[in-house]
Formats: sequence, C-alpha cells, structure tokens
Amino acid sequence: MQVQVQTQTRTQEHPEAVIQTMLRHPVTRQTTDADLPADWTVDHATREIARAIDLPKRNAENVDQEYELFVRRADGRSERLRPSALLRDTVQPGDEIEPLPEVIPGCGR
Repeated sequence: MQVQVQTQTRTQEHPEAVIQTMLRHPVTRQTTDADLPADWTVDHATREIARAIDLPKRNAENVDQEYELFVRRADGRSERLRPSALLRDTVQPGDEIEPLPEVIPGCGR
C-alpha cells in the first residue's frame, strides 16, 4: 500500500512538524508508515487519508460516505479521535491510525 499524504518535511529545526505513525487500510488491513503534518486537524487528516488511499466516496446506498479516524495505542487501547483536535495533541509517534466509515446510530439496515 502506497500512501502519499506528507506535505511537510521533517527538519532538525522543527522535528515536531510531522507525526510518524502507522496507517491501517480499513479494507485490506495492510499497514504502512505515514508521516502526517502535526498541525492538521483530525478531520482534515481523515479527508486527506481517505483521498490518498482511495476510499469510496459513496456508500452502498449511493450516499456520500464520511469517515472517522481511530487510533490504536501501543498498550492496546483504541479510541475515536475528535475531529477538531490537532494531530500533535492526539497521535503519538508509533500509534496506529485507521479511517473507518462513520456510523450514525439509527441508520442502516
């Protein structure tokens, strides 16, 4: 799996500008290294990741598909990330992140 979402380059002057993480594809389950700009919001990162790994834009009912970003920590805990949070405040180097389809309670079959 090839992921190209890095838009900034890590420098010795600003090593915090990029978060090094593992990205898990929600369909293939493959993981890959990803460097993400630390100043991105979770919402922006989710959109960029979905675009970069070519996730479907429409669901089975032909409705726009939204995604949520989840993180799995080294200790096994996992959580859904708040869309307005900054990556630098919510993702630690080495965490595994995964965009998953948004689930709206009461919708679906």
